[in-house]
Amino acid sequence: IGSLGFGGINACVSNITVEDSTIHTATNGARIKTWA
Repeated sequence: IGSLGFGGINACVSNITVEDSTIHTATNGARIKTWA
């Protein structure tokens, strides 16, 4: 999922499924990067 909020536009995302993933050396799990 990329470029959410680009240009100040609101984006709504739902029903995201992540399978077979391993997170290493993290304190808070996963992050979805957005434009701020």
